[in-house]
Amino acid sequence: MIDPADPNRIAVALVDYLRDTLRAPDLACVDQPQPIFGGNRTFVYGFRLRNAPEAYAGPLVLRVSRSPEDAQATSLEAGVQLALANLGYPTPSVLTWSTDGNHLGGPFQVMVRLPGKPLVLADPPEETTARGMLTQLLPELRRLLFGPWPGVLADVQVELHQLDIESFREELKAHGSSEDRLALTSHIKRLTDTVNRHSIEGLREGFRWLREHCPAGGDLSICHGDFFPNQVLVEDGRDAGVIDWGDAMIAPSELDVGIVKAGIETLPVPLGRAGATLQRWLAQKYVAAYENLRPLDFSRLQYGEAFRCGRTLLQIANRRMGMAGQIDVEPGPNPYDSAVGEERLVSRFYELTKTRASVPAPAPNKS
Repeated sequence: MIDPADPNRIAVALVDYLRDTLRAPDLACVDQPQPIFGGNRTFVYGFRLRNAPEAYAGPLVLRVSRSPEDAQATSLEAGVQLALANLGYPTPSVLTWSTDGNHLGGPFQVMVRLPGKPLVLADPPEETTARGMLTQLLPELRRLLFGPWPGVLADVQVELHQLDIESFREELKAHGSSEDRLALTSHIKRLTDTVNRHSIEGLREGFRWLREHCPAGGDLSICHGDFFPNQVLVEDGRDAGVIDWGDAMIAPSELDVGIVKAGIETLPVPLGRAGATLQRWLAQKYVAAYENLRPLDFSRLQYGEAFRCGRTLLQIANRRMGMAGQIDVEPGPNPYDSAVGEERLVSRFYELTKTRASVPAPAPNKS
């Protein structure tokens, strides 16, 4: 089995696959694929080809899942992006994908690499940790505090939420994708199944609360599921596109807003109480920018916050258990996996749900 973390082996396997798939025997990589850091569920590479069909002529991105079990998710993510692109929403064009993990060590996608840089965190650190993010954020502090990014983020998100849901469903069908996995209840079931399968006792009550309080009825929207500022690319001050659709769902739009709000507030930047206060202020600026464009049901927004906290705690639990060898999970980077991150998530989850959550302790450092 190919190790998807090895750029040398990925380069050879990728060229072999594309030569065969595209019937282009002279196709080759211009340079070795370069890792793009930050993917906690995928290995991401940037690369270019020569002697390739025209659609493959520009900068490209390869995303290989860390889990061989993500075949369905990889196919659905490709279908979501193709559907959105056909509806005119700015997202990378998916050129090819495979659910067969034998080619590159996991299910994968090849897509066009969008121009521009993220609204924030424009240069991802090689290791996504709280300390690495602090080092990255400090030079951008003025822009973060006083720049226009909350309004830009809200604009692009509202544009997504206002897309016609029925047209999106028709596009999904045309690309052979089922919307069943996109339902909020389906997301909660998969997460709950993971909690039960891995016997994560400290999260059982929390996910029971999420299941029992899942909002029913009302208008539904296409939601990104992780619409963080580093997922929106801009070039020359203009929107270039939105990336990373692995958490996409059909749900109340407020869920998407709550997910972002909780993500900003609980990000474990180690600046003490002053930093936490600034994060809450920035999250409120973003919510106010969204509400200025579209009304919000704040009970649903708070459910979205609780969902984000619970999901992130589960990701931390899986990562720690994977690193300890307790479960067969390839542990990816996760900036929330720290004492500060855990405390913030547990505290906010309790504020919202009155349910106490806990995750396994980190494995002892063997070095």
